[in-house]
Amino acid sequence: MSRTQRLRSISPKMPAGWNVRVTTFDSEGKPRLVRNFLAYESDKDRAVELVRKRVPVQQGELAEAIAEVAGNVLAGPRMRPGDVRRLVRKTQEDDEV
Repeated sequence: MSRTQRLRSISPKMPAGWNVRVTTFDSEGKPRLVRNFLAYESDKDRAVELVRKRVPVQQGELAEAIAEVAGNVLAGPRMRPGDVRRLVRKTQEDDEV
């Protein structure tokens, strides 16, 4: 095994970005609306802050980084470092239309 291969196997991979979830709660404190965003930022806390700055996150809403995202996922929608995009998932109804 070469030195480069050993270093790759030892050093942990840094995420390229984060999936950040923003949850809106109703008057009873139950989740009412959940929105997911991709933030092209490797630092978890800074990714959440990027979403808070670029997306209308109101007081009482919860913004949290829920999953690491690999670089190839962010390259597909042509994102650049510092970008934030809404993550929209297709439903079965979307496929039928």
